[in-house]
Amino acid sequence: MTDQLRIPADGTISFEIKGHEAEIPGCVSDANWLKALVTVSSATLSASVDAFITTSDLHGFLGELKDGLSGSKQKATFATDEGAIHIEITIGGSNQCEISGYLKEIGNVKAITTFVLKIDKGSLCRVAENLESLVELYPVITDTPPSLRR
Repeated sequence: MTDQLRIPADGTISFEIKGHEAEIPGCVSDANWLKALVTVSSATLSASVDAFITTSDLHGFLGELKDGLSGSKQKATFATDEGAIHIEITIGGSNQCEISGYLKEIGNVKAITTFVLKIDKGSLCRVAENLESLVELYPVITDTPPSLRR
């Protein structure tokens, strides 16, 4: 099963969720880790990185994005624990927003790609809607997974 989030700016950022890191989670924490391929492309660059993200990463990003679109915050950030992905969306008073960040291949620190893209608020609202659908598919698990119950 593959699920995807696309952020269409003057380039594209896409998150391809490839499923849970552990087929059978060993604990609650394991049940919240996902495998993902994150790709950034524009007229001047194309880069991708395989990374592990958490369901909490996705849920936190959605909350910050909604706060930014409502005007209560000016930034929405998506960052992984391992430092492979950092995306920051600056949401200002105008219709244009800026997306900046980097992708870093862990274990191969020489491969770092930085980027700055532009996106309008209408497109960003659609991204938030799509992200909401994705977090519904991958909820934060706070209880022992059924596979571990005795």
